[in-house]
Amino acid sequence: MRQKAIYLREKGKTLREIGRTLGISSSTAHLWTRRVKLTNSQKRAIWERHKQAFQEGRRRVALMQRQLREKEDVRYKKLGRDRIGTISQRELVLIGAALYWSEGFKRDSRLGFANSDPEMIKLFLRWLFEVGKVPREDVRLRVGLNVAYKNDAGRVDGVWSKLTGIPLEQFQKPFFQKSKWVKDYRYRGEYLGVLRIRANQQRRLFLTIKGMVEGLRLMGS
Repeated sequence: MRQKAIYLREKGKTLREIGRTLGISSSTAHLWTRRVKLTNSQKRAIWERHKQAFQEGRRRVALMQRQLREKEDVRYKKLGRDRIGTISQRELVLIGAALYWSEGFKRDSRLGFANSDPEMIKLFLRWLFEVGKVPREDVRLRVGLNVAYKNDAGRVDGVWSKLTGIPLEQFQKPFFQKSKWVKDYRYRGEYLGVLRIRANQQRRLFLTIKGMVEGLRLMGS
């Protein structure tokens, strides 16, 4: 085995490769082959293999870490969903009030809400219909788009109509922002702009929501 180790070393094998081939430790392989002189080309080849092995090791570690993170992500997201569970009517009231506090219109006396997240939009509409008792026909929607997507207005209206269940007849003319575009969507179909919700003839509900928001404010004091 010692002679085989020397032979393998003379062929330019690394100590680890010799150890794996003969079933011995790298330190034993080093002890048996320490007098073998390697050529410069063999040294470079060994160094390259060491570098490749190191890089492969880093890739394996990175993959393992990513897999662990993904498992952790799944675990904690499930934990979060389980903590939400079934939403009671009172909890829905609080959620809608908090959403309006964050994204609702407050400068005039008309009830309004704007966001670009379809799921948040659908949740707020559910709140309007179930908690606010707003008739669906009193809701008006309006899409805000960057002017670069002006030609996509019809498509975007159609997508929002399907997402919300509100017919296109209740959509107002889109408005276009002329600000410089920053984000570049790889697929134009991903861009839906910002959807504004208005509820007509809901002054009393608007004042009630303002009171809810004031109640939430007091929770932080």
